[in-house]
Amino acid sequence: LSEKANESIEKYLNGEITDIRTIEDKTFKPEIITYKKSSLETEDKEVVIGKIRHEVGHAKNSDYRLLVEGMKLAQDQGYLSTSWVNIENAIEDPRINNLESGESETVRQKIAALYEEWKKETTQYIGTQPATRQLGLNIIHYWLTGESIPTLKNEEVIKVFKEIEPKLNQLFESNNSEENFKTIKNEI
Repeated sequence: LSEKANESIEKYLNGEITDIRTIEDKTFKPEIITYKKSSLETEDKEVVIGKIRHEVGHAKNSDYRLLVEGMKLAQDQGYLSTSWVNIENAIEDPRINNLESGESETVRQKIAALYEEWKKETTQYIGTQPATRQLGLNIIHYWLTGESIPTLKNEEVIKVFKEIEPKLNQLFESNNSEENFKTIKNEI
């Protein structure tokens, strides 16, 4: 996001701005998507295309104000703001991927390609992550495979995942960021 958006986010999280929705929509719409040149040189072309398509999908369809509003909500309730980010992003990523791939099997293949390496790495390191990150990673893995990560051992995370699992496909298929925000806030 822009420097102006970052300044607004900081003011909102610190209480200097009380309603993030009073800030212009365009402040929270990315205008530039950057990508590491070294990644372009070393990653498979299919993965690069998938990543770029995914990020373009966020730029077009994600409402970053809702993400920030959720961060503030978590913070006000005594949680780390990243606890909201881990869960919301894990639901938003599949939603964006579904919107971007739509009816195109080619686009779906490009996006799926980027998750193959992710899946291998995640299976190996999930146990080293904080609980909300483990839950978020498991949500994405569920979207990708229809199953939980086989190496997930945290019983609390497994329990919470089973409680929210019935809502996930609905959230992944949603065209409405505001409704997803309410569901995450009130039910997840």
